[in-house]
Amino acid sequence: MKSAGFPTGTPAPRSFEKQVAAAYLRMLGATQKAAGAAVGRSERTLQAWEAETVLWTRAREEARRRWLGELTDAARKTLLETIRAGDGDLAMKV
Repeated sequence: MKSAGFPTGTPAPRSFEKQVAAAYLRMLGATQKAAGAAVGRSERTLQAWEAETVLWTRAREEARRRWLGELTDAARKTLLETIRAGDGDLAMKV
């Protein structure tokens, strides 16, 4: 999949989709080695990607937008339903 680029008009690097996938895995707690293996890159490549802070931040933001936004919404919905059901103790644990 080819990424169209960034809103600033700057073209995204060819590896951006892999960076987004790796960023998602890193946010879930994967090591650089494990995330790199999952996207077909080495641990050193992940270290280099993470060192490019502007691009890595964009990859993390894109991963968050794609996959974690819905998770946050689902968690909020579950919390609200638990509160409405009258289980305040469980709501506090959630």
